[in-house]
Amino acid sequence: MMLRLISMLLFIIVLLLSSCDTGLNPIDTNQKHQNELTEQNHTVFTDIELPDEVMLQVFSMLSVKDIAHASQVCKYWLMLSEDPALWRVVRLHIHGDYPASDATREQAKKHMLRVHVNTLSDLSTIANLVEKYKLNEGHPFSMCQNLLINHTSKKIIDEYAAQGNELAIGWKISNLTKGKYGYERNTKHAIALNDLLIEKGNQKAIDRKIQGVVNGWYGYEKNPQAVNTLYKYLAERGHEEATKRKITGLIYGQHGYDRDCAAAVAINESLIEQGNQQAIGRKMQGFTGFNGYGYKKDLKAAAVFIDSLAGKGNEEAIRRKIDGLSNGWYGYEKNPQAAVIFIDSLVEQGHQETISLKIKALLAGKYGYEKNPKAAANLNDVLAQQGHKKAITLKITGHIFGRNGYEKGLENAIILIDSLVGKGNEEAIRLKIEGLSNGWHGYKKNPQAAIAFNDHLAKQGNKEAIKRKIEGVLRGRYGYTRKKTIRLKTWIEAEAYQGERWACYLKAQGLKYGILGFQQDHQAAILYIQSNNIPY
Repeated sequence: MMLRLISMLLFIIVLLLSSCDTGLNPIDTNQKHQNELTEQNHTVFTDIELPDEVMLQVFSMLSVKDIAHASQVCKYWLMLSEDPALWRVVRLHIHGDYPASDATREQAKKHMLRVHVNTLSDLSTIANLVEKYKLNEGHPFSMCQNLLINHTSKKIIDEYAAQGNELAIGWKISNLTKGKYGYERNTKHAIALNDLLIEKGNQKAIDRKIQGVVNGWYGYEKNPQAVNTLYKYLAERGHEEATKRKITGLIYGQHGYDRDCAAAVAINESLIEQGNQQAIGRKMQGFTGFNGYGYKKDLKAAAVFIDSLAGKGNEEAIRRKIDGLSNGWYGYEKNPQAAVIFIDSLVEQGHQETISLKIKALLAGKYGYEKNPKAAANLNDVLAQQGHKKAITLKITGHIFGRNGYEKGLENAIILIDSLVGKGNEEAIRLKIEGLSNGWHGYKKNPQAAIAFNDHLAKQGNKEAIKRKIEGVLRGRYGYTRKKTIRLKTWIEAEAYQGERWACYLKAQGLKYGILGFQQDHQAAILYIQSNNIPY
């Protein structure tokens, strides 16, 4: 393999040198690197003296797999194989569906593995590769899968489930337990699949099993005793809800646990040391006498504990301290003025959550503040300028409906949205498209303008815009007209011909599964996937 690779590289180099005036001989005996390339058969190759740029051009002509092999030949070739410039070129050659800024060897490898998975039919192999190489992380077309899943198509559900799609997994387990849509009723298989996912820590699978043993769903038998056993098992694995259940069980002698308040406190304290926010909240409640969680009521200790956490920036503690000072709760004496001083000190530090809290306080006259909508609006403007989503929404809705301290003015709402759109703010983009599509948010209804705007963003590779376009055409949303099956296929093929990668992905899915107006043709699908390097 290595000899073949080196021979191929030498051949490419000779072709390059013969096609351009480099002033270099194919083999330069005046070596600089003095690297010797020694293979297992002890044949010795001497480095060819070429500029890095030429060698990188040679490497860029190789497949990702061959580059990986070449990187093992010598240190110099390893260095070349790690050059970011090489992987930016390779990204173009392999139609890499990731940004140029992320062009690395690892990204190219993941892309080609995703392409390979897209050609497979064996479900266990698909599942193993996706899990082993974490191929779902940063997947470029994950937003498309849920739009394409048809719960009546067994092939789509099986392959999407093997690829780790949660919606498909849910459909598969449901269909196995009911014997629907091409599945034979097989509760053992459904349980085995769900239990395997639980072993991997899948939260949705855990929730399904809990619901199953409680209600007799998903193939599980209704079994109250099994509920306790399951929760004990999950608590040992650090499951949050199961841990809370264990603590309450130890306190009250429930859920199959013997009463042991000291053990409950010990478990909670160990979680606090790990920074667990739920455990911190339990301790706060315990000291104040609300659902004690094994702690003795001690209001003074509650205030001290809350103060220590608030000083470290803990959001829950900050909120409780403000509530405590405002209302005389959690061991604090009622002191609204102290609450105002505390809030204002955090606002001066730029603490966004506290700024949001102060805005609400000024709007409602809470936490020691007098009602002052105008001051609330001014403060909200500060957050909106920083790109704070809630503040932006508050300001826009304020102008539309005349509330939140803002005067009603649809023109002001449009000006604000458009200014944020110009900065690439996704929330503002969504509001503008919704507005143009439906006549909302101060915009006049203009579906064609909505389509033109969204198409422009989709052309730039905006994932949310691409998702809106696909969903719009499939379901008739965002100003798009729902296309009939034949027209849908024509539209996808035309977009794919223009090089739109999302359309290439849809075409591959259409050929593979017989959806979107395409006739199912597995051989044509594989050929199209391989020739265009389309991931699953």
